[in-house]
Amino acid sequence: MTDRGYDINVVMRTWLRVGLTDLYSAVSLYDEDLCRQAFTLIHQGYEKISKAILIGNHFSDRQVVYLDDVDKYASKLGHGKFICKIAEHLGTPYRDALENYKIKGLTMSGTAFLCHFEDMFIESRYPRPKSKSLRNQVVFRVSESSSVNILGGTEPRDFIFGSVLPYIHRDLERNFNIDIWAESPNGDISDEDWKVFRDRFQKTVSN
Repeated sequence: MTDRGYDINVVMRTWLRVGLTDLYSAVSLYDEDLCRQAFTLIHQGYEKISKAILIGNHFSDRQVVYLDDVDKYASKLGHGKFICKIAEHLGTPYRDALENYKIKGLTMSGTAFLCHFEDMFIESRYPRPKSKSLRNQVVFRVSESSSVNILGGTEPRDFIFGSVLPYIHRDLERNFNIDIWAESPNGDISDEDWKVFRDRFQKTVSN
């Protein structure tokens, strides 16, 4: 089938809609203490929303884009490279905020935490024996006999919602005139459920 091309705003909003749905689903899983499963969706939501911005920025000279071009660009950003690209795009205030953020229970900044995000995503999809798990890496140890089960807690959620999404939210409003909290993601989530989700986290993201 011939790719007829799509308005860049439609493409961006599609990536945003699916990314927001991932984050909504992740929060629901955290509420059920299914943290490992939730992390997969936290990463995917963060990835899709970040890529929405990067796609909009990369194709800023075009009003109409072809999906093959978008897919190739998004694929090149991988599951980890996009983290560096979005940090570069959002600038010094964002990078400083990450550096100043301290991960609960660890002597690790938000910057360092994001360096492990792709590995965490891979492990959430391809489980490893405990002896080979990320939690046994030195950076996640708090003593010789104990470590932080980073995939088994809520810190990834708190970090993404509290320290990453505020900058993404502001960039979308400032540069693309998009308010991610303005409406539910195009019917994928009911208006009532979306309002509960939005009211629960909007203050955190907007601060």
